[in-house]
Amino acid sequence: MMRWTMILLVFGMMACGAGSGASEPTADIATDTDKDSNSGCNVEPTIASLEDNYFSMSCTFSSCHSDTAAQGDLVLTSGNAYDNLVNVAAANKAAPGEIRVIPGDPDGSYLVHRVELTGNTGAMPPNITEPLGPDCQIKALREWIAAGAPKE
Repeated sequence: MMRWTMILLVFGMMACGAGSGASEPTADIATDTDKDSNSGCNVEPTIASLEDNYFSMSCTFSSCHSDTAAQGDLVLTSGNAYDNLVNVAAANKAAPGEIRVIPGDPDGSYLVHRVELTGNTGAMPPNITEPLGPDCQIKALREWIAAGAPKE
């Protein structure tokens, strides 16, 4: 199962820029840290940890949510994620009125819908069929949002 998840993640990362005119990543490699258990989770519910241990590993590839690509007008690189997420409207035209991260409300946050595959605007990363990291990365994201999405 984990092997198929990794394969889908790699293809999903390459698809981030598909159709947008962005070039596909050449040197970027999606990594699966295999940290889906609470005992081995290296992601803490802080923006710094999410940036370093979740977004940098899964989202900030050259054709996705990097400083140079910013798919959906979203940059998730270290030092930029907070200002691009908290109380910011989603740029997806299929999600009018959605807010990327609503402090204190993970269930109402657009980002959570995308990574948990619970929204109606598609999976993130694209082309996956099940959430990646629900017991670690997504859990830490939810906890950070539930705590009010603090900047520090």
